[in-house]
Amino acid sequence: MASRTILAVVLLVAVAANAKKIPDYLQTCRRSDAKYDDCLTKAIMASKPYLNKGIPKLHVPPYEPLEFPALDVDRNLDNIQVKAHLTNVKIHGASGFKIDSLKSDLAKHEVTASITIPKIYVTMDYKVDGRLLVVPITGFGAFKGNFTECKAVIKGNAKIFNNKKNVKYLKLDKFRSKLSVGDVAFDIQNRDTRSAAISNAATTFIAQNRRQVIQIVLPIVEETMDEVVRQIGDDILSTMPYHEILPE
Repeated sequence: MASRTILAVVLLVAVAANAKKIPDYLQTCRRSDAKYDDCLTKAIMASKPYLNKGIPKLHVPPYEPLEFPALDVDRNLDNIQVKAHLTNVKIHGASGFKIDSLKSDLAKHEVTASITIPKIYVTMDYKVDGRLLVVPITGFGAFKGNFTECKAVIKGNAKIFNNKKNVKYLKLDKFRSKLSVGDVAFDIQNRDTRSAAISNAATTFIAQNRRQVIQIVLPIVEETMDEVVRQIGDDILSTMPYHEILPE
């Protein structure tokens, strides 16, 4: 979850680095710069202290912690079917992201990047109903988890559209991510006494099969992340018209 907004900000800065009206404390890069991608990478990393507190002018939320009041997940895949309502989601460590590689194509309004987050700590309340392989997962309670060596490879591009006043803006067109996690340790506190036995069995299964469970769950995380990134990215891009983001 933590990488969702980070990826949106990477896409934001990739286009906003040319804008005329971004905050003065953000570094900018010239489109004519032969080492534009290097400049862009440095600009993003230099913006991290400000990302921690958020950038209201660009609709970027604070990073420490990164918070989501509520998230809903409804997926039906071969190995997992789940309906979950997550609340009070707090993610610590997102600001520790590192950019391993970044490549932009300004003509296509496109960014491809590889990102690593060394450590993420997540807390949330949950209500879930579903199945993991043959194990039922149901109940409500609290979740705490440590995730290490989280990596994301992303590719996103934007398209031009005219608003009601016929002013050109950018909007996310395609966005895809591929995630991997080094390891995870978690604590699940089930508060539904009616499903205590089922919850305990599911928790034991997950603890004993962490690697397998991670691989099963990651596609759902990727799909959910892509949806949220699209929403956040469009909100960010709505702060500046196209001619300010990419002036001729």
